[in-house]
Amino acid sequence: MRNPMSEKEVKNMAMKVLGIQRSFKNGKSATTLHTESEFAEWLKDEAAGRSAIGKQVETIYVGDYDCSSLKVGDSVEIYFSQAFKNGATGAVYQQVKLIQVVNK
Repeated sequence: MRNPMSEKEVKNMAMKVLGIQRSFKNGKSATTLHTESEFAEWLKDEAAGRSAIGKQVETIYVGDYDCSSLKVGDSVEIYFSQAFKNGATGAVYQQVKLIQVVNK
C-alpha cells in the first residue's frame, strides 16, 4: 500500500487505544485518544543511562478528526503533519492527518 503521507509528515508507532473521550459543543465534536505503546528504543538505552519498563501511555488530542469507527482495544497508527508554531501564543502543534487501524 502506498504511504499517504508526504516526507514532511510523521508517523507515530503502532499503539493500542485504551480510551476515547469526546466533547460536544456548539454542534462540533472534539476527540482525545488515550493510548499505550512500547517505549522507543532510545528510552531503553542503558549504556546512555536510560531505562524504561512497562508501557508508555499517551493522551493524543485529535480534534475534529472522525474517530467514529475506532473502538477501545484497536491497534492504530497515527500520522501527524509537520509541527508548526503558533505565532501569537508560541505553542507548538502537530495536526493529526490520518489514523489507520492496523489490527482489530
